[in-house]
Amino acid sequence: MKVIILAGGKGTRLWPVSREKYSKQFLKLVDSTPLIETSYQRALKVVGPEDIVTITNKDYYFYTKEVCDKFSKVLSQNIITEPVGKNTAPAIALSVRYLIDKLSADKSEVTFVFTSDHIIKPLEKFIAYMEAAKNAANRGYLVTFGIKPTKPETGYGYIKIGEGLGDFNKVDYNIGGGNEWKNIDLVNLICEILAEITGKPVDEYKKLITFVKDRLGHDRRHALGIEKIKNELEWKPDVDFVEGIKKTVKWFFGKCYRDGINRV
Repeated sequence: MKVIILAGGKGTRLWPVSREKYSKQFLKLVDSTPLIETSYQRALKVVGPEDIVTITNKDYYFYTKEVCDKFSKVLSQNIITEPVGKNTAPAIALSVRYLIDKLSADKSEVTFVFTSDHIIKPLEKFIAYMEAAKNAANRGYLVTFGIKPTKPETGYGYIKIGEGLGDFNKVDYNIGGGNEWKNIDLVNLICEILAEITGKPVDEYKKLITFVKDRLGHDRRHALGIEKIKNELEWKPDVDFVEGIKKTVKWFFGKCYRDGINRV
């Protein structure tokens, strides 16, 4: 089994505490320990240092190496610096190539991908979940860890849980039938703000957004007819407003269907 630690980033989420040259994984936010250090603590509970590869960038290399050296010089020998940051998927792909070429990993070997900036407690329970994830991966599944959301958040994706398979659940990627609106509080808030600004009934905004969403759900390839929308509403929104709603919702739900997640 192998582990990939993603230790790049742009330092924007917790700015100015984190910044471009010093991303949040190096901050001591919990227990006076850098987040990246706790990531290695988790990884070393399931594999040896020789089975861990870290991918970062040239600006973070020495920060990362300093943390690795606390655990093992072997850990420090397997740090990749990306020439250009291209986000998560390319970073994982490059790391897997390194595992195969440099660490002689088998192409069917189970590989965990850890971020370097998460807070996960308690550690013992997480290790148990990892064992369940390993068993699922050995059965041919691609496994993801998630947490139960307590509120809608625009910066994250949402997973619809599907069929139970013992210690884990399948992910239902075919989000439909209104499930993408599970985080309806955010939608209601937007509608209430629009109603307050325009003086129009809040229910009409909800009706408009639902109408556009439904049409896109049936056939996302074609533009919606403005006259059709206007005829089905009790009031007549102006053309620019309807076009704005159309473009926003079309982009939003197009991304949902492509990614298989809810990004409300």
